[in-house]
Amino acid sequence: MDLSVLMAGSGFPRLRSSVTLLRSEGVRLLVDTGLAQDRRQLAAALAGRGLGPKDIDLVVSTHLHYDHCGNHLLCPQATYLVSGEDYEDTCVLAGDPRFLLIDEHRWLTKDVEVFPTPGHTRGHLSVVAHRAQIDGRGTPLEVLMAGDALVTAESLAPDGDREIHLAADPEQYRRTRRALLERYRRIVPGHGGLVERAVTGGGAEARAS
Repeated sequence: MDLSVLMAGSGFPRLRSSVTLLRSEGVRLLVDTGLAQDRRQLAAALAGRGLGPKDIDLVVSTHLHYDHCGNHLLCPQATYLVSGEDYEDTCVLAGDPRFLLIDEHRWLTKDVEVFPTPGHTRGHLSVVAHRAQIDGRGTPLEVLMAGDALVTAESLAPDGDREIHLAADPEQYRRTRRALLERYRRIVPGHGGLVERAVTGGGAEARAS
């Protein structure tokens, strides 16, 4: 399967989420769609990979904050996967048939899984790509698209609790963050590009790939 970070996004003061394209078993999938003002940038990034918005089959919403779902409607043929809890908390979407609600671990293809990572929001989701080649090159890797379960590269540091004030449930956020950092080495945070955590004698440290 192929993984491309289309937009790395940014943190404060201008929040823009990362947007990642996954291609697996003929399925073209986006993890989040970024800020609405970045619509042209997203369309251009897709075009650079031979795709248009109509070619996207699935969009996984890690959550429904404005900086992560601003371009969902750019993909008119897509089904939007979102947790039932976050869907429920966003009343304006009630009854929209384009949304598929999931509240448990699910495999989308043999190489792509989605699972709950609550804390930042009640029903936050994250995605793991298995055997992923970055931009179609190199050794296949396991990569976590964390969403705001890990907000920025700074969240990957051992003491990286700086975004705790953004969490709907701070204690759950801490538990989720700790579990993800114990499990995954290669991570696309909610606001940033692909980071590889180097294991050192004193623990793990983050570096951009």
